[in-house]
Amino acid sequence: MPAWLAAGRSFAFFTTETQVTSLTTLVGRWGVKNLAFWGPVTLLVIAAGCFRWLPTVRSAWAESVLTRFALIGLVWVELVYLRFPWKPLHLLPALLFMALLVGRSDRRIAYAVAGGLVLNALITLTVAAPDVPHRATTGEVDIELLRSGVLITDIECRLEDGALGEWPPIGSDEAYDRSVGIFDCQTQLWRSGPRESIGSNDAVERWSARRASTGQNDADDKTSAVPPGCPPDSRRDCVYPVRRGEGFRGGVAGRLPPCA
Repeated sequence: MPAWLAAGRSFAFFTTETQVTSLTTLVGRWGVKNLAFWGPVTLLVIAAGCFRWLPTVRSAWAESVLTRFALIGLVWVELVYLRFPWKPLHLLPALLFMALLVGRSDRRIAYAVAGGLVLNALITLTVAAPDVPHRATTGEVDIELLRSGVLITDIECRLEDGALGEWPPIGSDEAYDRSVGIFDCQTQLWRSGPRESIGSNDAVERWSARRASTGQNDADDKTSAVPPGCPPDSRRDCVYPVRRGEGFRGGVAGRLPPCA
């Protein structure tokens, strides 16, 4: 609701500067990051549990407000994440709705789901590798077993960042580079293959590719300008237009995380 109000009571807040090449790309990112968040064991247990839940869904829907709330919430979160498949942690609200549903099911299923989540915190697997790291338009099946889980990866990334010393001043280029480095470390949760750092030219290339695809240029669009000292599409403290020709809209400014 706050985002809808800030966008002038419209759905312009669904607009993102992140370029999406196709629906297949969105579905692929949505799938591998859901796997990274839930873990393979949890997803298998949920899939198996669905066969036991389906016969009782209609009656539970009619009798329980909590069930209706949890189902609607879970579907809504997953649909929004399908449109914006950025970080797996953005699925945390889905975990709450799933807990409400599992709490009303057989206790054995609840224990199995909890065990799958604990296991995923320690070890997991990845199933795909992008064609171009951090700029993927497609990918290939590449299964790697026994990868570090969510908790272990987070600890490793924090230790790696902590070894660099104190955090730079907020808003500085150094702070942005550190945040990008942390994100790059976290991509190991859902991406097979060796770790590859985000190159310094990626931002400029993404900006050029997006503008080329829309036919924009600096001469016909005043919104192409960026604040001094702010590289194009760098996601530093820049203001992005909601639509071409609309100019800079208040409330859209801010730092957004990079996307793999």
